[in-house]
Formats: sequence, structure tokens, C-alpha cells
Amino acid sequence: MRPISAVEMLDAWDRASALGPARRALELLRAASPEEPPEALAALSIGTRDARLLTLREWFFGPRIEGQIRCRQCSENIEASFPIAHIRTRAQEPASGFEMTAGGTPIRFRLPDSTDLDWLERRQDELRSDPERARHLLLERCILAGPRELSERAESELVARMGELDPQAETRLAIECPACHHRGNVLFDVGGFLWQEIHAWARRMLREVHALASAYGWSEREIVSMSAARRAAYLEMVGS
Repeated sequence: MRPISAVEMLDAWDRASALGPARRALELLRAASPEEPPEALAALSIGTRDARLLTLREWFFGPRIEGQIRCRQCSENIEASFPIAHIRTRAQEPASGFEMTAGGTPIRFRLPDSTDLDWLERRQDELRSDPERARHLLLERCILAGPRELSERAESELVARMGELDPQAETRLAIECPACHHRGNVLFDVGGFLWQEIHAWARRMLREVHALASAYGWSEREIVSMSAARRAAYLEMVGS
């Protein structure tokens, strides 16, 4: 995995724009990991994938995250600012499977990956109203050996073990609302947040390309390849 240029990021944004969240995240990783086969990236656990996305984010936008979180209690927008290091956890090393006893039953399982999320996304219309069934189907796909039908206790133990093995897969932030003082933990969607940042950056970049191409006749690639400071200097002259 390596840092990617502004040109490469804009190309990745273009390819990923029409994709769902799971495949979109993979498209970003492919841009930064051209040496790895696509199927190998798709087989990464969700936590490993998100750890790599955080690294990509740090390389491209910097080590600090700035954003807003909506309070569940009063719907107030809460300003959030924290370094990526505060939410980075140990990435799970690749493994073909894990073994445990869940609810008294021995099972062998693997960790959920992007192919599983993509499979669920393609069935979101039928599963949107039944999150428990979605969880059950996800766990069923991840069981390599043992009973497919697990008791409620066994499912809970399996989910807990998956969380221990792949902690980055569910990144949570502790917040306190300044308006209503409600405290709680909220899920931080690493891939979703990064995509929002990239989408906003890409739209801003295209506006800059339009302005400079119209003024100077330069190509998109020439403009995007410039440093941000150089583009800003030209834009200032165009606007003066």
C-alpha cells in the first residue's frame, strides 16, 4: 500500500461514484494497493480494511479528523475533532479461519469481509426492516464448519469473539452533547466518512479545474497535478 496522488484519487472517485459502499471502499484501496489482487483486498476483514482506509485518509487529508455528529437525543449537530491515532486499533492478521465453542457448540468461522457486506447491500430492500435477520445471514456466511443455525446465546458469543479478533471493524466514539448533555457511544463509519471527504474534495477540485481550464486552456491532468498552493495562486489571479 502506498500514498496516492491527486490525479489517482480523482480517478478512483470517478470509478467508485456509481458503486455501493462496500465496493466503493475496495475501489479506494485498489488505487493505493495496485500490487495486490482485487480478490485479496476483498477478502480482508472489515477491521483490516478500515485500518487501511484510515491510513489512506491520513496520507491524503492529514492525521486529524474534523466533522459533525448528530445527537440522538435532541438532533443537535456536535462538532467532533480528534486525531486518527485515537481510533486506530490493532489490525487483524490474515487467517483462513478461527475456532471457538459458542453456546456449547464447536464451530470454525472466518471474519466478515467486503464480499459479505456487498452481498448484504444487494439485499438491503428486503433486509432493511429486519436487522436481526441480516445479522443472522451474515454470521451464517462466516461459519466454515459447525451448525448454521445457532442459538441466540451462540450468536452473541460469536459476535463478541469476532469483535475481539477484529476491533477496528466497529469503531465507536464517546460523545457528550453540549446542548442536552446526553452522553453515549456512536458508531463511526470509517469508509462512509472517508467517502464524504473524498466526494467533497473531488467536487471542489473539478470546480477549480473548470475555472483554470477556462482561463488558461490547461488539461485536467495538468491542473490536478499542481500543488494546492500553486492552484490557489492561479485561482486568485483568475478571480482578480
